[in-house]
Amino acid sequence: MAGTSFTIETSMKKILSIYEVLFGVVGVGMTLFILGPILLAGIAGSEFSIVALCIFLLAIVFYVVSVIAGVLLYLNKALGKTLSIVMHILQVPVFTVGGITYFISLGLNIPVIAGATANGFSFGLRFFFGPQFSLSFGENGFLAGLNIAAVILVVLFSSTRD
Repeated sequence: MAGTSFTIETSMKKILSIYEVLFGVVGVGMTLFILGPILLAGIAGSEFSIVALCIFLLAIVFYVVSVIAGVLLYLNKALGKTLSIVMHILQVPVFTVGGITYFISLGLNIPVIAGATANGFSFGLRFFFGPQFSLSFGENGFLAGLNIAAVILVVLFSSTRD
């Protein structure tokens, strides 16, 4: 068929776009289900937390932008590829330092983490599936690592043609 080519690259983009939309929607749902009641209870009572509200809004924005990126990528728009790369770069670092934890993921998680905790030196490789938005305060120790799945996805997105 002249002018139409179905390549592995095209199908990979479609699969990645569906992944972003699907887990973006799941992430929004989980955020609303888990953090929504906490915020509503805080608003109704005297324990309202501006930090919890900010984390809630950041999580919602992250997952909504993922859905937008996935739709644009599916439609083969250049902005979709750019947003997808940015979204996956945000998922690469994993750390706990000075009581602040950062671990954000859309779906596929393969974090490799090393560091010092109250129990001594720690090294780990895990594998799990599902949205993860952990931006918290209070854990002691120092842990740093990479989400290998996010690194692989950044490379995949970066290697595709527009």
